[in-house]
Amino acid sequence: MCKNLKKIFSVSLILLFPLLIKAEVVSENSVENNENVLLNETGLNSLISSLYSTNSFPVVNNSNGDNFFRRLFRGNRTVAERRSQSKEHPTTRRQSYRPPESNSQLPMGSSGSTNVRSTENVAVENVQKSPLGVSRRDQEMGTRPITWEIGINVGSAHAVTDIGNAKNMAFGDFMGYQTDNYGLNFGLYTKRLLSSWLGVSFGMDYGSYGGHHSCSTLADSDYYGYRFENNVFEFFGKLELHAPFLERKAFDLYGFTGIGVFFNDLRLFNEQNRPVTIETDFNQVQPAIPVGLGFGYVINNQVRIGYELGYRYTMFNFFDGVGDKGSVNDRYFSNVLKVGIVF
Repeated sequence: MCKNLKKIFSVSLILLFPLLIKAEVVSENSVENNENVLLNETGLNSLISSLYSTNSFPVVNNSNGDNFFRRLFRGNRTVAERRSQSKEHPTTRRQSYRPPESNSQLPMGSSGSTNVRSTENVAVENVQKSPLGVSRRDQEMGTRPITWEIGINVGSAHAVTDIGNAKNMAFGDFMGYQTDNYGLNFGLYTKRLLSSWLGVSFGMDYGSYGGHHSCSTLADSDYYGYRFENNVFEFFGKLELHAPFLERKAFDLYGFTGIGVFFNDLRLFNEQNRPVTIETDFNQVQPAIPVGLGFGYVINNQVRIGYELGYRYTMFNFFDGVGDKGSVNDRYFSNVLKVGIVF
């Protein structure tokens, strides 16, 4: 029995040996036919893969070199190897990673190329970019500094003259008289803020002023029943002092003074409503000193609305066409609402 087994084993080795020799010869011929194949990073693996494609051997990831017996007996392939559609498994191919180009700029002092593909988002060193939008808090706190304002004002015009005896009235009577005797005021202005508390303003105003001497207590007066009308065109320059504690608020409070000149076109009427010739000569162009108070509120950092009370001191006593000796000079004032664009 043992002799028979020895004979069978010997015959099997004799039959198997030529197959082994043939496989090696085939491998050598395949190497000679692919001398021009370039080796990749895994070198020997590319050569083995080309041999597999030539002889229809299964693809095996052989990272440990040429395993002849594994290739001969068709070793088990992994799931990734079986699913791969390429002749060379991805794990055996050259893998290279190239990071995407960045639009960021290198820090100052670092070396390298700042290859920026987009020209719209190129950052400039040490240059502050404006925000995409202004929040409500930033609007209230005045993030964007306001330096200019251009606007209009509309309101009422009032005179303090000898006709009507408004210079000597008590406050209550004075308010009642001004309620009954007023005209229209209209003007244009521009303002420049020099700092958070100081500004200058220039503009022009038109006012139609008037008064009526009709009080019964003035019946013995020389000009009882007289009335006057005076159309005034004024040009002014004002220095404004703003409240510093409201520097970063939308609300603003200020006082002002300055200098102005006005042109007045006066007409005087007697108690029969007939024009009266004014015998005293005076210049129609007169200086004035404006003083007053005002406040405003900025809306959306674009529009400013406000109120202003402006009082004008004049240098002559014929604003109403009548000049009493010993009386103070005539004055006039206006109450106006202001609307302006700020930037």
